[in-house]
Amino acid sequence: MNRFFYYIILIFYNIVIGLVFLLLLPFKFFYFIKYFKKIYDLKRKKNIWIHCSSVGEANIVINILQNINNIDCYSFVITVVTKNGKKVLVNFFKNYRNVLVLNLFFDFYFISKLFVYFINPLFVIWVESDFWLNYLQILKNKKIKTILINARISNSSYLRWKKIKFLLKEVLNVFSSIYPSSNCNLIKYKEFYNDNLECIGNLKYVFREKLDIKLESINLKLQNIKQNDFIIFGLSTHFGEEVILLENFLKLKEIYSNLKLIILPRHIDRCDNLVLDLKKIYKNINLVDLMQPFNVINLGDVLIVKNIGIVSYLCKISNIVYVGRSLSVKKRGGQNIVEPMGLGKFVIVGKNMENFLDIVDEIMLEKNLGFVMLNHKNELFDVIKGYYLLDDLKKNHYKINNINYIKNKQFILDKYLSIIESIMLENGKTC
Repeated sequence: MNRFFYYIILIFYNIVIGLVFLLLLPFKFFYFIKYFKKIYDLKRKKNIWIHCSSVGEANIVINILQNINNIDCYSFVITVVTKNGKKVLVNFFKNYRNVLVLNLFFDFYFISKLFVYFINPLFVIWVESDFWLNYLQILKNKKIKTILINARISNSSYLRWKKIKFLLKEVLNVFSSIYPSSNCNLIKYKEFYNDNLECIGNLKYVFREKLDIKLESINLKLQNIKQNDFIIFGLSTHFGEEVILLENFLKLKEIYSNLKLIILPRHIDRCDNLVLDLKKIYKNINLVDLMQPFNVINLGDVLIVKNIGIVSYLCKISNIVYVGRSLSVKKRGGQNIVEPMGLGKFVIVGKNMENFLDIVDEIMLEKNLGFVMLNHKNELFDVIKGYYLLDDLKKNHYKINNINYIKNKQFILDKYLSIIESIMLENGKTC
């Protein structure tokens, strides 16, 4: 009976998606033709399809393909949902001839079937929890091995899925194996899936220093940063958080003159309007594109950066990092804290870290790490001031502990690589 209702929902879903597709077709026709031209010749290749959603999952894919054996023996089709996710992947894989990065096209049954037919994957790796009903159902019908890695369900999603448990059960039956990102997620998935479940660990603990840019050029542009400057870095900030950072920065600046603030918004298309808003509070703010050729920047006190791909660099020159979407009014859930911690930085977040709760919970259990979760935005001033006043020995203690903690999690990637490479061997395809 549950399967019957599932197929009724799938039919209704396709009617709605089909109507939307027909409405958009006159405007997207040439995009549609161009899209399928890209994948037309893939059927003759040994393809592995990897699907991810956004920047965080894109970095997981990069870490896997960077380290996997026999990568040159296969063709990889990576599909992604968001623009920023695609930008990260395209930038990294631009010199790889056997990697094709695409936005996943419309989840309309006939389009999905055509896509799977052309890429004809040996097997499929689905990252985290971005479920596209038609694509997954077609993979199941064609009996193509599909695994779900780093699987997670947020608490809010878990409560919603429990109300329509039968639907998620049918969706998850596509996967031959599911690897939840934490024991907490493992317990949640057990309610919907009874087959091959194994918790290996969270792949978002694995990070690479993304320093593949002309650092000498940026160093020259920011050469007016002095050695004794104390830099606060607002990473992946969302609406409202920049004001909180700026207001606390200005209070601290009255006491400590060597403070500077760098803000990198999560969505860089906000930068122009953000500068206008912040200048209503404080005038000495500069907006800069660090990747464009120009003369030395007068950093002033506050710098808004409009680049992606330079997070590692900005973390390295900073003393303390606030990770965004954790005190935001409009968007909540947090952003990944692993990169700044892995680079040895003292990290501050707000209490709204639902999307990374398993990582945060594990970190909170550890002692002597340079990490603080705020219960309220008013605590930010005291936390930054407290860290500023620590002696160098204590600051270095936090730095070493943070680096070692993240380094000790790198075994997670090795376990995933072993699983993926064994599936390659199962398919009997070699160089």
